[in-house]
Amino acid sequence: MKGVKSMNYDIEELSKIYDFFIGGIKFFSSDFNKQSQHLKNAVLSDELASDFLYTDFVRAEILYEHEWITKKQMELMSKIKLMLEQMGLDKDLWDDDAVKNSEEWEKCRKMGKELLKSLDNGE
Repeated sequence: MKGVKSMNYDIEELSKIYDFFIGGIKFFSSDFNKQSQHLKNAVLSDELASDFLYTDFVRAEILYEHEWITKKQMELMSKIKLMLEQMGLDKDLWDDDAVKNSEEWEKCRKMGKELLKSLDNGE
């Protein structure tokens, strides 16, 4: 059986994947207040990281394979993924205070915004 990335998707499926991808990256890049309001009954850091790593990144791989995003955009996704994985080694970065105030989480948001800007501009 083919993996999710290797499957053939029709234009409608790819369009839905793209829309969900954009929504996920917008939320990942949004400010702490919006994130915490939406995920008020969850561990925010865990939800943000797992959504990015196991949902948004998989969607990006599918979109990249089908040429809906560029190599540069996929590289930025990989950069964010690597940063989240490195942050996983520091337990102090995995509470709401860190999500709100740490430079690392802010850098992740900025890279997400950079990605959104490149998607908006068709780069």
